[in-house]
Amino acid sequence: MTPQGSAGAYEWIELQRLLGHLQSETPLTLLTPRAIRLLEWIVKKQESKLDLPLQNVTGGSHVGTAKTIYQLLFELDQRGFIDIEPDPLDCRRRLVRTTQKTDELMQTLSKSVEHWGLQLRSQRETPATDSKTFET
Repeated sequence: MTPQGSAGAYEWIELQRLLGHLQSETPLTLLTPRAIRLLEWIVKKQESKLDLPLQNVTGGSHVGTAKTIYQLLFELDQRGFIDIEPDPLDCRRRLVRTTQKTDELMQTLSKSVEHWGLQLRSQRETPATDSKTFET
């Protein structure tokens, strides 16, 4: 059972706690909010397992102007979340690829969200004796 009040409001509060935890306890603290949005977009595109040309990132991510996106790509590259490499088939083209650091971050985030969901579900099913907070 959730504490008195709206279940949706309680879940929103717990979600905010989770997000705060993730932003303070994971490598997300190294990135600006826009860099996080761009990294999310790159990860989503990389799920298709196709090469991701740099031009597609600057033209398709809609995170900012081309100049801003290049700055964010530089930030992500410098912090080890992506690699920007020449295309082996066309040396004029550059490809964006996620790194092991990004894969590990996504696994950590996924496990944290899964744990949060299980914890929230168990709180719904048991009577509330005191206010519980998100813990990993």
